[in-house]
Amino acid sequence: MPDLIDLLKKAYSEGNRYNHERIYDVSEGVVAKSFITQHEAIYEFEFGRELHSKGIQVPKMIQVEGLEFTIALKNYYDLWFLLMQKIKGMTIGNIAEADRSDAYRQYREQIGKVLDMGINPIDSDWHGNSMYDSDEKKLYLIDFGQWSRIGTATDLESERERVSGPLAFRYNRMSI
Repeated sequence: MPDLIDLLKKAYSEGNRYNHERIYDVSEGVVAKSFITQHEAIYEFEFGRELHSKGIQVPKMIQVEGLEFTIALKNYYDLWFLLMQKIKGMTIGNIAEADRSDAYRQYREQIGKVLDMGINPIDSDWHGNSMYDSDEKKLYLIDFGQWSRIGTATDLESERERVSGPLAFRYNRMSI
């Protein structure tokens, strides 16, 4: 049985994408997200591992791996990959209408827990940065590479208003 690194190399070289141009389908239960720098890959890995350990619904982080590629027999190009649990779901815009209300409820609940941890989900939106597994009826937050720690209580309340305030609610209700 090939190890994860061999499977990663194969998935990358064959262009086996999974739901996004930077996500590669490595094996039955594993995907890999590509990064240009090691720092970016480790940053998202560490955030993901912390969120998962606190019970936030995110994919389980497996490892960060760097691969070196030879180009034209002389140049080297490093690419970094975050290997994580594969979520067998779809973005909210693509799920059955009957599941959207539950998905949105779970999104708000999970983002609330993230904010309670003092983390600002800067670029989080429930359309693109979450996936819903219709079989499990479970929403997963994804793509937290730009998230950061919240500096003050004022920042925290401002972010809570952004993700759950009247404008966010109206916007999200139109899409449900």
